Amino acid sequence: MDSQKNVIVVTGGAGGIGSTCAKTFKNKKLIITDYSQDLVDRAV
Repeated sequence: MDSQKNVIVVTGGAGGIGSTCAKTFKNKKLIITDYSQDLVDRAV
């Protein structure tokens, strides 16, 4: 995957697997979503 030109969307980003994926791709363009804005803010 050429992630230099793409945006990676992580759903469930505040949970265990989602936050691990977000951390793995932290140097890429990310959109992190979850059902709770508070949980996403804490995960970031």
